[in-house]
Amino acid sequence: MPITIGCCDDMGLDPRITRFVIPIGATINMDGTALYEAVAAIFIAQLRNVDIDRFRTTINVVCDALGAIIVASLSQGDLDDEKTRAAQNDRELTHVQELTELEKGEH
Repeated sequence: MPITIGCCDDMGLDPRITRFVIPIGATINMDGTALYEAVAAIFIAQLRNVDIDRFRTTINVVCDALGAIIVASLSQGDLDDEKTRAAQNDRELTHVQELTELEKGEH
């Protein structure tokens, strides 16, 4: 999970999204259905003499990252609005601090 989060961060996804979506995806993959899918895939691979070497783990990790990408895409407008509001609040705080410093200097 930390490697998946790091890769998503390297792709430029918002850390708030990756740190929310990736753990949920990892938790969902722990249910009985995930175990059934693994057993079924191994059974079929053995019947067909196919070496399967960690395909399931790769699919789970890629799907978790894809989920984070989709959430980031759907949330982009909200994230941009939040960044704009944060920047505006920073400018207002700086302005108030400058006024306070000017008032202190006048006394």
